[in-house]
Amino acid sequence: MSTPSVVLDYPWPEAQIPSAVDVLLGLSDWISPSFYLRKGIEVVLDVDPVEWLSGEFAGDWQKVAQASSALKQLGEYMDRVGREVQSVNVDLASTWDGNAAHNAQVYFEELAVSISSLNGPLKEIASAYSATATGIKSWGETIADLLGLLLDYLIELGIAACATGAFSWTGVGLAIGGAGTAYLAYKATSTWMKVIEAHGLASTMAKGVVGLTAGPLGMLSADADLKLPGAYDHPGV
Repeated sequence: MSTPSVVLDYPWPEAQIPSAVDVLLGLSDWISPSFYLRKGIEVVLDVDPVEWLSGEFAGDWQKVAQASSALKQLGEYMDRVGREVQSVNVDLASTWDGNAAHNAQVYFEELAVSISSLNGPLKEIASAYSATATGIKSWGETIADLLGLLLDYLIELGIAACATGAFSWTGVGLAIGGAGTAYLAYKATSTWMKVIEAHGLASTMAKGVVGLTAGPLGMLSADADLKLPGAYDHPGV
């Protein structure tokens, strides 16, 4: 007889995602914005992108990746337990006859099938978590690249604004800033919109796991109607 628990190991995540959100998004170098960066933010944006993204991506995404691995192992464990129950049931059938034996064999046959059937939905849920974790990691890296570009633009803007006195991009401020600096502001704004778009896609993916797991979760009941056999009907009584 094998030991089903051998398949249960530490849930090493397939998608290695930094648990710290500032590392995931590459924010560690920007947690304390320089004067010029703050000035660039003041000129173009109404929100500090570092602070906003830190809040939006809060959470330990590594745990999502680990959940996938744990669920996959649990599914394999259930499959092995079902096979072991079936194997023992077959061995028992060769040495035990009668009504009680028949009732026991039917019960354990149904039990084995019921337990093994949990493997399928658990694998589906594991796949959904894995896809979500991989997607979040991918979008996080994309956002990190965009954020680095955006912050470079904002620093340049802050320097230009301080040099020209163009602290407002309306009226006289825009004229003082000049066309080159105004174009820099346009690039910063466009990059910020790409960050917003990428964040929206990542958010949609994260929320989508609920829909992907709804069906399999409904199949995880280990058959509440599976009851022990009734009273033993001895033929001699």
